[in-house]
Amino acid sequence: MKQKTRSKRNIRSLLLPLLMLLTIAVAASCGGGGGGAGTPDITVTDSSLPDNDLQVDFESVPLGAASDRTVTVTNNGAADLVIGAIANVNPLVSPFSKLNDSCSNLTIAPGGSCTLTVRFSPTAEVTSNDSFDIPSNDPDENPVTVSVSGTGSPPPNIAVSPSNIAFGSVTCNTTHSRTLTISNTDVGSLNITDITITDGFPLFSILSETCPAFLSSGSSCNVVVELYAFSEGVNTGTLTIESNDPDTPTKTVGLSATVGICP
Repeated sequence: MKQKTRSKRNIRSLLLPLLMLLTIAVAASCGGGGGGAGTPDITVTDSSLPDNDLQVDFESVPLGAASDRTVTVTNNGAADLVIGAIANVNPLVSPFSKLNDSCSNLTIAPGGSCTLTVRFSPTAEVTSNDSFDIPSNDPDENPVTVSVSGTGSPPPNIAVSPSNIAFGSVTCNTTHSRTLTISNTDVGSLNITDITITDGFPLFSILSETCPAFLSSGSSCNVVVELYAFSEGVNTGTLTIESNDPDTPTKTVGLSATVGICP
């Protein structure tokens, strides 16, 4: 009988570790994700490609201008992710800054996310580098360090000719056109983001334009403005050009015409 009792005890001692291992394996497979069961798992992405390398690259930004990138913090785990004060221990310094921070001291539920903005405002034609930390209660990724970099480039300068477009005196119910030339007279690339009639449409309208998104140094393009003279008397309007010129991001061109008596 004693021999049989010892045999039963030996069997139990062998089975117990196996049952424990099986329980752990099942729990791990049910937990899913990098954070495991019952733990938070932080993932940080940004709006520059590749978006998951923890490196925010602003590339080239003209002096006097500013460029923003969005950093997203996501909880891919199975428990609440508690974020600490971001960029507190190692704050970003000029020409980098942190804006619109909705993540610091926030508790993010599983599957939730938050964002913050990093800005690069170069003041010199050099490459700048910095980094900041995102502290959290992630058990194996605390803190997450994000690197930032950017290069200050020479600014562009927008010029228009003529500075204002005057159609003069015209007969009612006639159409007329004038050409406006847009030039980049400085070293940096001029990024033209919008050309539109902001006042005086449909009397004044854009008939055609040859401007690319980026106008290199010394280059120019043309905008043809059309007048449809259907309203008698003195008429005025405005053509607006949006660009990355740091001194004149919004350039306006006055439009005018005197329309004779309409039948």
